[in-house]
Amino acid sequence: MEYKDLIGIPFRLHGRSPEDGLDCYGLVMEIYRRMGIELPDYAYEGSPHTTGDDLFGEHQGHVFSETNDDLKEGDVVVMGKGMGTHCGVFVKGNRVLHAKEGMGVISSPWRVLKPFVLGVHRHKCLE
Repeated sequence: MEYKDLIGIPFRLHGRSPEDGLDCYGLVMEIYRRMGIELPDYAYEGSPHTTGDDLFGEHQGHVFSETNDDLKEGDVVVMGKGMGTHCGVFVKGNRVLHAKEGMGVISSPWRVLKPFVLGVHRHKCLE
């Protein structure tokens, strides 16, 4: 999975391209696009992806609990308190790539983010 060129891209709310900036779900969409998978854009008002329930639409795949450490590269991590307010993608080295306001696209250790994880979603193409 190619993603290192995404690190450092500025955060932009509703951003959907590396050239213009990315928000957290825009980053997830970009990584999956690079894998040949077009995800639906749920980032706007009334977004079902905010709870992680419909993250992949018809391609839901498997949902893990937040305590599962059997993660694969490409798994989508939904984080927050109460409703999922943030997401990223699990990558090599037990890290999560995510776009954060004020920081842009960053890579954080799984162990740091794990307390805030609401769920981990695996697209059916990764199963």
